[in-house]
Amino acid sequence: MGSPLPTLTCGSWTLTHLTDSLKKSLSSDTAGTEFHLFAYAVTTSGWNEVRREAKAWMARKSRRKAVAYIGTDHALTDPDALRQMESDGVSVRLMVEYTGTYHPKVFWLQSSRLHSLWVGSNNLTRDGLLQNIEFAALIQSPTENPAFRKWFDEVHRGSEPLSAAHLRSYETERRAFARKRAATGAFTWSGRREPPPAATPTPSPRASAVASHSHLGGAGDLVIEVMPRETGLDGKQIQLPKDAATTFFGLGNAIGAQQNITLTPAGSTAQRSLTMTLFPNNTTRLSIHDLDYRDRPCVIVFRRSGREFQFEIVSRSIFPNRYRDLLRRCIHQTRSGARRWAIL
Repeated sequence: MGSPLPTLTCGSWTLTHLTDSLKKSLSSDTAGTEFHLFAYAVTTSGWNEVRREAKAWMARKSRRKAVAYIGTDHALTDPDALRQMESDGVSVRLMVEYTGTYHPKVFWLQSSRLHSLWVGSNNLTRDGLLQNIEFAALIQSPTENPAFRKWFDEVHRGSEPLSAAHLRSYETERRAFARKRAATGAFTWSGRREPPPAATPTPSPRASAVASHSHLGGAGDLVIEVMPRETGLDGKQIQLPKDAATTFFGLGNAIGAQQNITLTPAGSTAQRSLTMTLFPNNTTRLSIHDLDYRDRPCVIVFRRSGREFQFEIVSRSIFPNRYRDLLRRCIHQTRSGARRWAIL
């Protein structure tokens, strides 16, 4: 295999200019049998940067195969790029069953003599490959790493071959999302599924009672819808209806009433002290620094412990089933079309 064009070599790690390294390795490879691509997002211009070398690599030997595992999160993937890759002989698979965001940027060239693994921050887009400030490393080994194989198997199980129905569904929803991006927030393809939860032993009644108060979403927690358009920089500020603020946070009923609270993200120790104020429009505001427009639509789950509160952002794009379930349970509204909330 030819030189991977490193910019720095240190121990077993080689930092690379990913695009040149990948193209030169594909062009000079004589023993490779499989080429796998794992991409959070792909665009036509991005695929075109490596397309010629990938096609030539497949054509030089029979039975070579290229397989791409592509994500749809946040509607960044271009449907035309998926068509082009498939037309070029790549087996395209869409991620459909997983939790979290499918976010890898990995290229794996596999042979009987050497495994080459490019791992970086580069999306398979023109910006990711040529324009942005990115970071990538090349790892080479004569043997396959068992931990990586386990990761690969999990990704494979969460994907399905690209079909005409998948493509039609994704393209239709992506086009609609583009027309109202500012109002709808993060994109979630309806073809995506959450895997079933792992089976757990049935707890005793006492254990169930304790557990109901020990996780977000249990009894006594405030669940509130975050509307698509909120005030505040980067969409980080949310408004709470008066009844939710007074009932859950203990804020007074009089206009101008104030309440000091301590707010902590779930699973974090980064506490913030905030002062809540009831405004003349019967709402109060909270700034959630962890919240981003990309999280929307979402609900926020608050859990109380004295004057301290934890919160969790449940985004439709990451936890679609849980998001829909929590939103269905939000039965209170201050008026038609206003945000929904409930104390569970």
